[in-house]
Amino acid sequence: MPKVVGIDLGTTNSCVSVMEGDKVPRADKTRVEGLIKDLREAVNQENYDRMKSLTEDLQQALMQVGSAVYAQAGASADTGSDSSGGSSDDVIDADFVQSK
Repeated sequence: MPKVVGIDLGTTNSCVSVMEGDKVPRADKTRVEGLIKDLREAVNQENYDRMKSLTEDLQQALMQVGSAVYAQAGASADTGSDSSGGSSDDVIDADFVQSK
């Protein structure tokens, strides 16, 4: 399946989002693809106000998609967890002290 990539180059933080497969609802994917298309047109027309507006809309849409994907991942992790409450990972909890 094709991938949709969203990039937010903020002044403090940056974000890249990749959507692929069936994890993203079709309506959300269609909305993001439409916003990307509109943003490309605004860039080609050098319409800076429209670029700003569409960038904000795209950021919001990608945050919503990311939340939905994380919720799906959390739900699938909950259903596949060990019923005893323990973990089979070999994890060692320790304190770290750095000496000079």
